[in-house]
Amino acid sequence: MAILNGDNNSPPDKLRELLLLNLERIDAAVDGEYAENDRRLNWFLLFQAFLFQGYATALQAIIGGGDKDEGQLAHAMLLMVVILAVGLITSCMTHVSTQAGILATEMLKQLREDKFRRDAEALNILTDGWFSKSDPQRLHDKGLLPTRWGPRLIFIAWIVVALHYTWIFCC
Repeated sequence: MAILNGDNNSPPDKLRELLLLNLERIDAAVDGEYAENDRRLNWFLLFQAFLFQGYATALQAIIGGGDKDEGQLAHAMLLMVVILAVGLITSCMTHVSTQAGILATEMLKQLREDKFRRDAEALNILTDGWFSKSDPQRLHDKGLLPTRWGPRLIFIAWIVVALHYTWIFCC
């Protein structure tokens, strides 16, 4: 709850309601960005699991025991190249989209804080003690580590797999 200054210029309840409504809309936008990043990462991790499994299956078809048809080997090798390309491309795209989501969230949060301070000042509402003196941003950034680094690490893993493919079949 807001602590009002003791003068006669206190804002009417309707203005306070509008202030809270504006803040709730910005909070909903922030929550929407967080949910969108969660969806991106869930889709990404599930898709990458299928790609890695497909790559392993194709590799097993090539280097596994038994007689093989030359056509099957060519198709398996092509499938491995396609899987590598799709893995690299989706990792890069997911990294870019999650970083854009994080940036949008940070901008919305800054907008919320700026708007709140400006409106509270205009409405003569004291905000002392409303904003933490510690640095909650550092803790929040640690929570974003999977979002920030997950796609990057999977991208690096695909590069290692591509180097392995090159080493197996080209050397």
